[in-house]
Amino acid sequence: MELSKSQRYATVMVMMLGAFIALLNQTLLITALPGIMTSFNLSLDSAQWLTTIFMLVNGIMIPISAYYTTHFASKSLYLTAIGLFISGTLLCLVAPYFWLLLLGRAVQAIGAGILIRLIKVVLLVAFPLEERGAAMGIFGLVTGFSPAIAGWILSYYSWQAIFVIVLVAMLINIVISIAVVKM
Repeated sequence: MELSKSQRYATVMVMMLGAFIALLNQTLLITALPGIMTSFNLSLDSAQWLTTIFMLVNGIMIPISAYYTTHFASKSLYLTAIGLFISGTLLCLVAPYFWLLLLGRAVQAIGAGILIRLIKVVLLVAFPLEERGAAMGIFGLVTGFSPAIAGWILSYYSWQAIFVIVLVAMLINIVISIAVVKM
């Protein structure tokens, strides 16, 4: 389906927002590790598994998602990835035990791995060759703001609030995606 320029930009912006939230989530968690360590009475070595499991599963999912991007429609894949990410975030939010928080992070990483690969594919498909550099640059620029936003959020809220903020942002994103994403 051929999209108009405004449809392309709307689709890419909504999908880019979802990928940005997934990347922001990683930075938020790194910044929140001291609070998580206190809440679950963890050593730094144990708490670091929250980052390690996310990076490991995410790294595994990125090449696997290459298969998905060629076999499923972008909108369906995007909504599935967001759904997985939301499920993992919800599990992290309500986790009374560290192992459940760790499991939630793994589920988040499955969704994030698909999102990160998918947005790059969508950028390549949605824009002609002469516009791709600018589109990729905007994605890179947006992800560069993630650490500053994470620090600001955590200066006002507890580590549990990061999952609430991420959950609400992703729920809003999925509703907008259903209406806007046309690919």
